[in-house]
Amino acid sequence: MNALRHHYGVATWVVLTVTCYFTAILWWPLALPAAILALQIEIIIAGLSLGSGNNLRAQSVILMFLLIAASVYFATTTTWVRYAAWQFLALVALNAIAGVIIGRIRILILGFAAVAPIALVLLWPHSVLAGIGILALSHMLILYPTLRPNAQWLGPVFTHFETDKRELWLTIDDGPNADTPALLDLLDRLGVKATFFVIGIIGERRPDFVREIVARGHSVGNHSQTHPSAWFWCAPPARVRSEIDDCNRTLATLANVAPRWFRAPVGMKNPFVHPALARRGMRLIGWTARGFDAVMHDADQVLERILPHVKPGAIIVLHQGREHSLRVIERVVVALQERGYSFVIPDDAVLRNTNR
Repeated sequence: MNALRHHYGVATWVVLTVTCYFTAILWWPLALPAAILALQIEIIIAGLSLGSGNNLRAQSVILMFLLIAASVYFATTTTWVRYAAWQFLALVALNAIAGVIIGRIRILILGFAAVAPIALVLLWPHSVLAGIGILALSHMLILYPTLRPNAQWLGPVFTHFETDKRELWLTIDDGPNADTPALLDLLDRLGVKATFFVIGIIGERRPDFVREIVARGHSVGNHSQTHPSAWFWCAPPARVRSEIDDCNRTLATLANVAPRWFRAPVGMKNPFVHPALARRGMRLIGWTARGFDAVMHDADQVLERILPHVKPGAIIVLHQGREHSLRVIERVVVALQERGYSFVIPDDAVLRNTNR
């Protein structure tokens, strides 16, 4: 729905801009119909020229090129229409700059961290505090996205999925544990499919549970091989790779699956995680809502923490393996079903992060 509102907003902006341009050459009551007709003609011609298939992106590029050309022309006129042209060009430029910054923010952060020690050395004779401040800032820019689970600065973290239905994605971390058979029975009874983010060494101890998860129609994801929650955030590249690869091998051996999704222990990742995942064709999965059920025992309190963040396409994270896990999961799932939600396992194509 948010994406739909965004598309309607852009379309309205384009139509109003083109309408302003037509007022410069037509009687003003005809400007709006002429603008709509012109845009329709452009879409038809572009569609016929590009042929069948998914050419929406190409049509958008052609339309934007024509609008920029028209805006450049009208920006040189002496009528009030030039203001509409300038605002269009300014917004296009700002959008392009924002896209570059968002797409390159990881490079900017790591580049700043690389030059910060040099700045410290150069500034030391002149201003020790300035040099230390720059070095501290460079560390903070890395620590923040590392320690904040859903932060996107180091790369995409998928926090929701696109849907026009009241659908949610239930993800369950830290298994499989002794409660897995009872949990699978509970999910069957409630008619829910979920994704289990499996810890490799625990799966090796209970291989039948991993196979049963898949056999019951659920999916499995990689939650690292040993779940080093205390220090994964500062793990060196080789250890990051081994945690991912060892768990992938475990799941491939036990259940004959190739995991597409990785969730970092406690959600904390460092600058080495995204490159490792990219080389393996995997995605980093975050969440929309969590109830801290790994440490909170009261099911109602967990639900109260989750409910304010629930919306269509939300990713819910819960945990298994605790004395209260079954009680909490049932309470949360039933409460959300009573509110009209269903649970699905989304395709990669509809996964979204906070930047799109």
